[in-house]
Amino acid sequence: MKIRIFTLILSLFFAAMIFAYDAKVNGIYYNLDSSNKTAEVTSCYNIYNSNEKYSGDITIPSTISHKDATYSVTSIGIGAFRDCSSLTSIIIPNSVTSIREDAFENCSSLTSIAIPNSVTSIEEGAFSDCSSLVSITIPNSVIYIGARAFSGTLWLNEQLDGCIYINNMLYGYKGKMIENTHINVKDGTTMICGSAFYNYSSLISITIPNSVTSIEDYAFGYCSSLNEIIFNVDDLKEYFNSGINKLCYNRISSSTQRKLYKNGKEITELVIPNTIDKIPEYTFHNCSSLTSVTIGDNVTYIGNYAFANCSSLTNLIVKATTPPILEYCESYSIKTYNVFNGVSRYIQVKVPCEALLAYLVADGWSFVNYTEFSFILTIEVNDKTMGFATITKQNNCTDDVAQVQAQALAGYEFVRWSDGATENPHILLVTEDMTITAEFRVAGTTNVETSVISSASVYGSNGVLYVEGAETDYYVLDAAGRLIYTGRDAQLQLPRGVYVVAVGGEVQKVVL
Repeated sequence: MKIRIFTLILSLFFAAMIFAYDAKVNGIYYNLDSSNKTAEVTSCYNIYNSNEKYSGDITIPSTISHKDATYSVTSIGIGAFRDCSSLTSIIIPNSVTSIREDAFENCSSLTSIAIPNSVTSIEEGAFSDCSSLVSITIPNSVIYIGARAFSGTLWLNEQLDGCIYINNMLYGYKGKMIENTHINVKDGTTMICGSAFYNYSSLISITIPNSVTSIEDYAFGYCSSLNEIIFNVDDLKEYFNSGINKLCYNRISSSTQRKLYKNGKEITELVIPNTIDKIPEYTFHNCSSLTSVTIGDNVTYIGNYAFANCSSLTNLIVKATTPPILEYCESYSIKTYNVFNGVSRYIQVKVPCEALLAYLVADGWSFVNYTEFSFILTIEVNDKTMGFATITKQNNCTDDVAQVQAQALAGYEFVRWSDGATENPHILLVTEDMTITAEFRVAGTTNVETSVISSASVYGSNGVLYVEGAETDYYVLDAAGRLIYTGRDAQLQLPRGVYVVAVGGEVQKVVL
C-alpha cells in the first residue's frame, strides 16, 4: 500500500511538471489567479514534447473564460515564449501591465513588437537575443525596464553609441567607451537600469541628478575604474526618500566614492534638519569628503552603513537627547553595528547637555571622545569678501552667554549684527539654536546724499551707470549695501534703482 501511495505521489508530481499551467484556451496556456480573476500567459513547453512551442502569428486576448469564470489577462509570464523561434508576430492586449523576465528570449523570427500603453514594466531579458527584432514601440506608460531587456536585438544595434534613454530611464550604454570617461546623466532621469554600465572599465566618474529615484542591481557592476559618483542634492529629504541611497556592493564597488553637491558646490559639512526622523541605510556610504555632520534632534533611527567609510569625518554633532537607534547585523546572536563602519572611534562627538551618559551606554555608539554642548550658535557674514566673524566665547552647558566679534577687511567696515546690535564684540544670550550675521559695507559709504567723487566722472542715464576717468577699480553697491560690481568698466547696464559708487575712498549716490 505504501508503495502505491508513493507511486501516486510521484505521478502527481511529474504531472505538475508536465502541465505547468492552469488552463489552455484557444492554443494559449495560462496560470490563473482565482482570487483576483487575473491570468498570466505561460509556456506551452512540457518535458515529454520539447518541440511543443508557440509559433506563427499569435494574438493574446484581453480576457479568457474558464470553468464559468472570466479572467483578465494582465501579464506575460517568465519565459512564456522563450526559444519560440517560429513565432513571427505577437499582439499584446491593453489589459497586460507587465512583461516578465525572459518572456520572449531568443524569439529569433520576431521582427517587431508594439507594447500597449497599459504596460508599466518590462523585466530583465524580456526580449533578449531576439536577433531579428528591429522595431520596438515603447509607450510612456513603461516606468521600469530590467537589465538586458533588449540585448542582442537589431533595435539595440541601431541605436546611437553612448547613453541610451528610454522614456525617463537610462537603459544602458552602447559602444566603446574612451578612457577616463565622465558621464552626466541628463536631468529628469528617474531610473538607471540594471547593468546599465556593466563592465565599462573606462568609466571613472558619473554625475546623477536628484530626479533619479532608483539605481538597479549591477548598474555599475565591474566598473573597475569608477572613482566617484556625484549626486546633486537640492532637497535632502527628497534624497533620503529616493532609492539612490541604497548604492551597495552590487551597484558600485566598495572603493567608489560618493560625492554630494548642492548648487554646484561639493558638500563637506552636512546639516540634517529637524524635519528628518530617520536616516536610511547606505545614505552617505563612501562619502569620503564629509568632514562634519550635524544630526537633527528629531532623528530616532539610523540605518545600516549610513555613514560607513566616511573616512574624512572628524566632527559629529548629534542634537537628539535620546541616542538614535542604530541598525545592526546579527549572526549567531552576535550584533554587529556598521552604521559608522570605517569612521575613526576617536573623532570628536558632541551630544546635548546631560545626554552624555545615555550615549556612553547606548548600543553601537562606541566613540571615545564625547563632549557635551548646549544650543548651537552659528555665525555668518553678508559678504565674505568684506570681512569675517568669529565666536570668541562659546556658550556651554553651564553658561548660556556667548560673544561674537566681526573683523572688516581693508577697504570695508563693519555696520551691524543681524539682530540690530552695533557693538563689536557683541554679547549674546543663547537660549535656542540661532544664527547671527555680521554685516559689512565698503568703507565711507555713509552720508552719500550730497557727496561727489572728484577723481572720476560718475553719473547715470537711461539705466546705464557711467564711471569715466577712474584710475583704479571702483565699487558699486545696491541700496541694501551689497557689493554688486568691482572693476573699471566705463559703462554698466543695471536695473533701475539707487546705487552707491566708491572710487579711491570717495563715494557718490547715483539714481538710475
